[in-house]
Amino acid sequence: MVRIMAVLSFVMLIMVTMACQNSGEKNGGPVEIETQDINQVLAAHSDELMAIPGVVGINIGLLEEGGSTLCIRVMVKEMTAELQKTIPHTLDGHPVKIQVTGEIKAF
Repeated sequence: MVRIMAVLSFVMLIMVTMACQNSGEKNGGPVEIETQDINQVLAAHSDELMAIPGVVGINIGLLEEGGSTLCIRVMVKEMTAELQKTIPHTLDGHPVKIQVTGEIKAF
């Protein structure tokens, strides 16, 4: 009888622990998200981004000047409402920043 109670207590402890872990994930608790390498993401989406009218280039840059967070930078000839709607805010977990550069010409 003592063994059965010990086993039941152990099972209950495991169930409570699992319930707490799952509820933390649903309620904004820490959840790890694996993201692809930013170079792979840029390569995978480069054709799609460059096909958007008004986009003149793409590269990897910093999200904020002096910061350390990498982003995918989409260079545009001029900012339009359409471009702001069309260009995604993130790609595969990496932030996207729109930069107005004007037309880019080869030397």
